Amino acid sequence: MLILIAGPYRSGTHDNPQLMQQNLNNLEAVALSLFRKGYTPIIGEWVALP
Repeated sequence: MLILIAGPYRSGTHDNPQLMQQNLNNLEAVALSLFRKGYTPIIGEWVALP
């Protein structure tokens, strides 16, 4: 099953790259736990970011 993981990426960071990376790390931690359970997670930033 493909599962879209949504959460804040840029919100509340005032475009601070370190805070945006921390948000992405949090999203990816959730994605990893779902992947280990047999799901196919996707985060919008994976598709949108270069």
